[in-house]
Amino acid sequence: MESNSSTIIKNVRWMIISKIIVYLLSIITITLIPRYLGVEGYGQLNFILSFVGLFLIIGDFGISWVIYRDLAKNPKKASEYFNGLFLLKIFLLIIMILFIVVTTIFINKSFYIKELIIFLGIPFIILSTLSTFYISFYNSFQKMEYNSIYEILSKFLYVIFIFVVIYFNFRLIGVLIANVLSLLIACGFLVWFIRKFIRMNIKFNFKYIFLKIRVASYFAGISFFTLVYYNIDKLLISLMIGDYQLGLYVIGYTFLGLLVSLISILSFAFFPVLSSNKINLSKYKFVSELFLKYILIISVPIVFGGIYFANKIITLAFGARFLGGLIPFQIIMLFFFLVALNTYNTSVLVIKNQEKFYFKLVLIAAIFNVIVDLIIIPIYGIIGAAIVTVLSELIVFIGSYFKIKKIIPLNYWTQLIYPFVGSIFMIICLYFCENILFPNGWFQNKFDVVISVLMGAIIYGLFLLFTNTITIKELKEVIFRKI
Repeated sequence: MESNSSTIIKNVRWMIISKIIVYLLSIITITLIPRYLGVEGYGQLNFILSFVGLFLIIGDFGISWVIYRDLAKNPKKASEYFNGLFLLKIFLLIIMILFIVVTTIFINKSFYIKELIIFLGIPFIILSTLSTFYISFYNSFQKMEYNSIYEILSKFLYVIFIFVVIYFNFRLIGVLIANVLSLLIACGFLVWFIRKFIRMNIKFNFKYIFLKIRVASYFAGISFFTLVYYNIDKLLISLMIGDYQLGLYVIGYTFLGLLVSLISILSFAFFPVLSSNKINLSKYKFVSELFLKYILIISVPIVFGGIYFANKIITLAFGARFLGGLIPFQIIMLFFFLVALNTYNTSVLVIKNQEKFYFKLVLIAAIFNVIVDLIIIPIYGIIGAAIVTVLSELIVFIGSYFKIKKIIPLNYWTQLIYPFVGSIFMIICLYFCENILFPNGWFQNKFDVVISVLMGAIIYGLFLLFTNTITIKELKEVIFRKI
């Protein structure tokens, strides 16, 4: 049987491999789709996906969270959970579809956008929530390879379909079809292989379902209000100041999605191990410290680099037409840092059965977000929306931070020192190189930022090694799975 550390390394390896491949493929879609659709078209695409995304919680209702948490402690109950909850899942999907259709009728959008929501947005969100349901089982078994293959397959197919869309000039409808088809095939992969781990005997047990719904209700509340303050700003921007402004705003979120997937590598790997050691306080504290350490090591330099290189990143990835979203893009980098920290905080609170407390935090943040956005967006536009988003996440962080201090005595700020100093050192070195040694750039084109980012990563990595934040011994143990 593999040790906890061995399991972490194995899963992290799988996730790293998949994320590298997905990153490379995402570079293609990120650079092609905004340029192809233009600022307004890209805004319309994100409005449709954000709108149907709000209803994701109806189709899931926190069930996936319960499966993930409970089976991480006792994987032997997998068949019981799958067979007992599958019919509930189908019922929730039907309710979700009805809510989307009815709500779509009343939104202030063109008939064309409404058609796209109903005929393509609904299939997209159905496949998304089904995939989440199945992935929660694979992750609870600590079989991250299936999640990794799913991500690679869906992204690879999406890239292929996008090339077809652009070649035949199918425009917005084509991009949405590409989304649906890639998810359909990738979801089929998850459905097919689940039989290796689950003994199928689907049945309806009202008492069992009611019991799980009661537990899941707090997770549903957390998920719903999290979706609200992740998506409501985009919907309000589209409805109040137009899809062109939304197109400028969402480039930060597009980049954020890539960055959060980095943190998700750690979350998927550490969560089951944390959950299985919740009783053993010494092991729990050890794994928690590692989790928080690596989150800070990864997120802090990304925030500094993202803000410093924002202009060049936007020009390279999205095109000069999107530079109007520069300041919101930089603000969203601060949002990413808080999201990264809250990934850890959420894991600790959920494992310690503090979902009721976390639900209250998210509820407060969501209410704050909606009310302030309604006031701020008409006056300050997308810059104001970005600031409100950061403040909403800050509310969640502050509340969860003080609660976690009572649960486990970790010092966030001590862990932060070396990543923070190392990031400042990295930016100083890059500024010196770019403005004194190579004032005209490395190759004197927009791809110079790629070289600068690679240099920054090397500088930061060396700083960590020289300060013993990460040691050669630790790296060898990671590589050869000896920890």
